[in-house]
Amino acid sequence: MGYREMLLTLGAITIFSLTTVSVSRHMVDNTEIIYEQQAAYLLYQYANSIIQQAKTREFDETTINASATDATGFADPMGKGVGESYPVQLDDIDDYNALSITIDDEFIGQVAIAVNMIYVTDANLNVAAGTTTFYKKMTVTATNDYVSQPIRAVYVFAYQKNI
Repeated sequence: MGYREMLLTLGAITIFSLTTVSVSRHMVDNTEIIYEQQAAYLLYQYANSIIQQAKTREFDETTINASATDATGFADPMGKGVGESYPVQLDDIDDYNALSITIDDEFIGQVAIAVNMIYVTDANLNVAAGTTTFYKKMTVTATNDYVSQPIRAVYVFAYQKNI
């Protein structure tokens, strides 16, 4: 075999090696993206489960045994009362405000959950109202080391007035 054939063979091997490394790198990148998407889905499930739990609670401490005709008697600031703790003793939705828990997931490790609640108006659900209203907006944020951006689940609870 001459020098020309040897150079062509070395060139072909070099091109093949570079192509193999590039394909391998893309496969690893795609695998990481798939794992992050699966972790994000799990985080959303955890965040949504907090909202589903809150949906089973009363709107406010004052509406547990009675109905409300105006919003001035609702809890302000929102939060747990004396002796209330997560999850079983929370009896109304604003008890979830400032909730911060850590969940150990067998697949992705620790999941940090944080809940924030604000009063909003039906005119603008994205801005905190300056006073108590018939609408409470819950934002549940879930984070984990496998996901680059926090996952947020948002729900607005509305109280049906009895007139």
